[in-house]
Amino acid sequence: MARNQTVGLEVAMQNTRVTLTDAVVVDTLPDVNKEGGYGIFVHAQANATLTRGRFERNHATGLAFSGSAPAQLNDVVVRETQEDAKANATALLLADGAVTEMNRLLLDKNAVRGFLVSGANTQLTLNDATVRGTLPDSKWGFDGTGAVIADHARLVGARWAFQHNKSTGLIVGEQATVDATEVSVTDTSRAPCYLAPDCDGLLTMGIVAIDGGRATLQRFIIARNEGVGIALADGGEFDLTDGEIAQHAVGANIVSETFDVGRISERVNYRDNGQKLSASIVPLPKVPVSPAL
Repeated sequence: MARNQTVGLEVAMQNTRVTLTDAVVVDTLPDVNKEGGYGIFVHAQANATLTRGRFERNHATGLAFSGSAPAQLNDVVVRETQEDAKANATALLLADGAVTEMNRLLLDKNAVRGFLVSGANTQLTLNDATVRGTLPDSKWGFDGTGAVIADHARLVGARWAFQHNKSTGLIVGEQATVDATEVSVTDTSRAPCYLAPDCDGLLTMGIVAIDGGRATLQRFIIARNEGVGIALADGGEFDLTDGEIAQHAVGANIVSETFDVGRISERVNYRDNGQKLSASIVPLPKVPVSPAL
């Protein structure tokens, strides 16, 4: 499927089921109002099963699941998702109670955001995933975040690599939870950011837990993310076991009077950071609003 308008493939309504193998959806364009351009959109309790898929240069969203029945995807590549008219994009989007399992996922060089999981009862089970090279938006030079988990959503799984993204590797906020093993977040770098004063003082970060978000990681490495390895504020929580936080200005920035630092210290090696721990008040990334679909 190539150069369609608005949506490459839309699957909707309860009891609708689509099974795809070796699917290619590329270059989907926005409509005349400059909206849409999605590769695949599954919603309204529809169900999709996909084995081997490639989604390239679609607009706004490569893959979108909203209020969908449980979906299963294996061996999927989403690459070079383009911004919409508002300079926003998300390569993979789950919202409004969508439940999806994905195995062997590559998100590569997508604009603005690798993936966003948002909304109560929304859950992504993700195994063997790489999110790399996410790009900031072209208008403000901001974002480029690997992934955002927000608004009571849940992300679980194993073997994730976040590599060479911009601004922040992973954000967990708004009572969302992340529970994973064998995770690496490395080489996140600063976005150019043209929008002063919102850019002032922003630090590049590996993983951020804010607004009651909680991240539980076992066997992990968080390294070379410039400013801060992990950051916690506004009721955010971390539970870290068997890992390394290395080569940052600050290993862990904890803004909380009650958080027990023992929860981020169980067989965790803090190595070659300018400071191991800090409690500085620093600007934190904002959790984006899930786009209307």
